[in-house]
Amino acid sequence: MGFPSEEWNAAARRLAGLEPAARWKSEDVKVLYRLALAHGPTILARFQLDTSRVHDLVADLVSVKLDQLVEAEVPAPYFLAALGKAATSWVRRPAAAVAPEPEIERAGPSDASAEAKVELERVSGRLKRDELEIFAALAAGEDRDAIASALGTSRANIDQKVSRARKRLREEGFE
Repeated sequence: MGFPSEEWNAAARRLAGLEPAARWKSEDVKVLYRLALAHGPTILARFQLDTSRVHDLVADLVSVKLDQLVEAEVPAPYFLAALGKAATSWVRRPAAAVAPEPEIERAGPSDASAEAKVELERVSGRLKRDELEIFAALAAGEDRDAIASALGTSRANIDQKVSRARKRLREEGFE
């Protein structure tokens, strides 16, 4: 089963004609994501990754590099190359490169969640879109397993994103 370059390229061309903010509302994003998930395991077979890791890599790549993917002259090969690089990077990364931070136990909505929402507003300009979505859910009192399920990713991926974002915010002077 070959990679459907024409279908991929057609969806990417339609997305390229939209404003970047409008791209996420287009059905073509779902088309690209569906194609990427359908062919990700085949493309990454040589890495011997488990299914959840393949899905995480594909989801991260589509969400983080959507603008570059649709603006590429030949989007399908660009995606394939970027997915291979992402997998190589993940395989080479030491197992303990980013340890997840402990989850704070929540007893339900409280003044603490109100404080978290205020803090989220303060740092929201420094967070990536997916990080902001995760932190907003955490501030609302959602647990990480529920967030992972809603975003179609693994709990480990959520932990990693939270840990990396917090580390970056600390390095930028946000406490």
